[in-house]
Amino acid sequence: MLSHQLGELEHLRFLDLSFNDKIVRLPDSITMLRNLEVLDLFKCERFLELPKDLNKLENLSILNCGYCLALTHMPAGLGELTRLESLPCFVVGKDSSVLDHIGGLDELKNLNNLRGTLQIENLARLRVRGTTTALSPPLMAFIIGGGAHLKGKIHLQTLSLRWDDGRHGKGIREQIQFLKGSEEEDVHFDENLLESLRPHSGLNSFYVTGHKGRKLPSWICSLTQLVNLHLGWCNVQHDLHHLQGLPSL
Repeated sequence: MLSHQLGELEHLRFLDLSFNDKIVRLPDSITMLRNLEVLDLFKCERFLELPKDLNKLENLSILNCGYCLALTHMPAGLGELTRLESLPCFVVGKDSSVLDHIGGLDELKNLNNLRGTLQIENLARLRVRGTTTALSPPLMAFIIGGGAHLKGKIHLQTLSLRWDDGRHGKGIREQIQFLKGSEEEDVHFDENLLESLRPHSGLNSFYVTGHKGRKLPSWICSLTQLVNLHLGWCNVQHDLHHLQGLPSL
C-alpha cells in the first residue's frame, strides 16, 4: 500500500510501481505531485482506476498502464495532460457517454505529443444500438471516433485498435462464435468507427483486433510507410489485393 503522505513529496519526478500485483488504487494525494513526470504502473494486474483529478499532474510526460488487466477506464480530464509523450494503453470505459468522471475517446484529441505505441482497448463498448437521438448509429460512430483526432498524432509509430480488452486469450470455438454473432448494426457501426479513427500516414505498424466490420477503411492505402499490418479475430471480407499499393508492407 502507498501512504496518503505520498503527496508531500513535492519534488518527486519519477514514480515506478510496475509489477506490483497487489496495488488497486493510488492515494488521492498523488495529484499533489505537480512535478511528477513519470508514473509507471506497468503490469499492476489488480489496478482498477486512476485518480479522478489526474489532470492536476500537469508535468506528466509518461503514463504507463500497459497490462493493467483490471483497469476499467481512463479518467475525465486526461486530455488536459498535453505534455504526455507516452501513453501505451487507453481503456475505453463502459459508460463514458453518461458518467462525467469517465473519459471518452475525445480525451485523446489534444494529446498530439504522443509517440511510440498507443493501444486503444474495449472499442466495442462504444457501440450504439437503437439510439434515441436524431443521429443514426453509423453517424454516431463517425463522430465518436473523430473526437480522438488520431491523424494529428504524427509521432506515433504503432497504433493498436482493439474492440476487446486485449487481456484474455480466446479459444477457436469462441472465435468462431464471435464472428457468427456479428449483428448488422454492429457491422456498420464498427466500419464507421474504424473509418473515423484515421491515423497519420507515416504509421509504421497497425493492429486491428475484434473488428466486426466487413471492409477495411478507405484510408488504409494512405499508410505508405506501413511495415506491419495485423488483423486478428476480424470479420473483414474485403479483397486485400489493393494492399499491394503499400510499398513497405
